[in-house]
Amino acid sequence: MQGVAIASSQGSAHCNIDARNAFVAEAHAAYDRSLQRFFAQRGVARDEIADLTQEVYLRLARQPDIGSIRDIQAFVFATALNLLRDRFRRQLTRGPMCSIEGDAVEILAEGYDPAKSAECEEQLHAVHAAIRSLKLATQHVFFGHRVRGQTYAELARELGVSVSMIEKHMICAIAALSPLR
Repeated sequence: MQGVAIASSQGSAHCNIDARNAFVAEAHAAYDRSLQRFFAQRGVARDEIADLTQEVYLRLARQPDIGSIRDIQAFVFATALNLLRDRFRRQLTRGPMCSIEGDAVEILAEGYDPAKSAECEEQLHAVHAAIRSLKLATQHVFFGHRVRGQTYAELARELGVSVSMIEKHMICAIAALSPLR
């Protein structure tokens, strides 16, 4: 990216806004495709990619001293990774969102067994508690590999650790969940 000079504090507010907008527009032009690929490779749904990408540029635009950012690419992708981490934490605490259509509800109601439902709910709570007891990095690795289908190498690159460390995180996660089988 060539870099747009941000107007100094001596310039007018209008110049600062124009320079800030130009800087963000240049970042958008330079990184938008690779940022969308970044999100897609990490299992983000297509309809959410645009929202997350927009949030990255919004956070860039909100930086109080945007001119002090030395490596815009690092900032953009660190922000994207932080958004994914925030999203992951929200999913852990709130659970996945899903909807069921009207006819499906009737079919589900016909086969409903309260005792089986209570048993499944207990098991689910036990699994959830076991996962919550893990370190955040271990949780991230477990969900990245088992839920999003990421390879150990992808997770290692994403977290900036070795593949061996990813294997250790998986061993810890599996050990925490194995008594629940």
